[in-house]
Amino acid sequence: NSQGTIELLYDNQVNCVTEEIYYRFVIKIVENVGIQAASTINVPYDPSYQSLAFHKISVLRDGKVIPKLKPADFQLIRKESNSENYIYDGTMTAINNLSDVRNGDIIDYSFTIKGMNPIHDNKISTSVVLNNYVPFGKLNFAFHHKRPLQFQYINTDERFRESKENGWYVYRYDKSNIDAVEFEENIPQWAFANAMVFMSDYKSWKEVANWGVKIFKVTETPSKALQSKIDEIKRNHKNEGDRITATLNFVQDEIRYLGLESGIGAYKPFQPNKVFDQRFGDCKDKSLLMAHMLNKMNIEAYPVLVSTNLQNTVKDFLPSPKYFDHCIVKVVDQNNKSRWYDPTISNQGGDFRNTSIPNYKLGFVLKRNNEVFDEISLGEITNNVDVVDGV
Repeated sequence: NSQGTIELLYDNQVNCVTEEIYYRFVIKIVENVGIQAASTINVPYDPSYQSLAFHKISVLRDGKVIPKLKPADFQLIRKESNSENYIYDGTMTAINNLSDVRNGDIIDYSFTIKGMNPIHDNKISTSVVLNNYVPFGKLNFAFHHKRPLQFQYINTDERFRESKENGWYVYRYDKSNIDAVEFEENIPQWAFANAMVFMSDYKSWKEVANWGVKIFKVTETPSKALQSKIDEIKRNHKNEGDRITATLNFVQDEIRYLGLESGIGAYKPFQPNKVFDQRFGDCKDKSLLMAHMLNKMNIEAYPVLVSTNLQNTVKDFLPSPKYFDHCIVKVVDQNNKSRWYDPTISNQGGDFRNTSIPNYKLGFVLKRNNEVFDEISLGEITNNVDVVDGV
């Protein structure tokens, strides 16, 4: 019981062959305080590649089934919950505020979301939670895929059952009467208290690297305007270090941060010419632009994926591009020294030797056939605070 409700059933079935994800929720209201949340159905989806179909919405009361699925009762809104960080993902949310919901009612609804992000080329990498802060009456998962999946289990000895049906690989899990988990306060984001299962059909980090290289590939020669800016930096700065500093300052301070990340935009950056012309971009847009400009000056540079949540532990999980939530730049200077820069920071100042960077721990460099994580150096500066007596 949590906030006046009990989760009687959570059913999730994923068919990677038909690109359909089915959900069914059965929730019982056991206290008045549970009516507010239980009577509002919210389902987000990305209309750029997904469609949403509801199958059933019913209220069970005193042994009777009251149908509640009425198209006119739905509203479609665009929440953009991350807009305060200048990120717009285009997600739509279907909302249905059910009428006449009472204490003791059981709400039963199901829907299917059709369509998976085409950027992943029908590869799957995801995770499921086997327990949570609320108890479950029954939990049911099923995954259908053309290829075998790798599994990684966290905090559980239980396993998915594997079978072969009609040429597909099918993985199932079901369990009843699952107790709630008590969470300690201030658990780090990289530490999991739940029982969880990660699954992926990426066979290696090399496969993820080559996927990223393809997604971040620059397919255009520099536009006249971009080439002019590159030439200006080369003309005004004769040595490599000053050119790195000037390029970083330009991308940090003159390309504002703004993410348009619907559909494949969540993973694929805009081409550098477009980012230069529109004068805005998110972390991957700005990183690719900076790396591309440096490459055109014969300076070795790469976009780098980082996980601000998992940090050091990201290397311990199954290979997947979905763990990463940020992008920075690695530069290898003429002395073969690796340097790290975050183009999303503005008005940073300094020069290429002492530009600070947040402690992201590990980075995955988008270089063909890469299969290792780099430790991200914080640079040649010390962020010490000196305390002097009597001052």
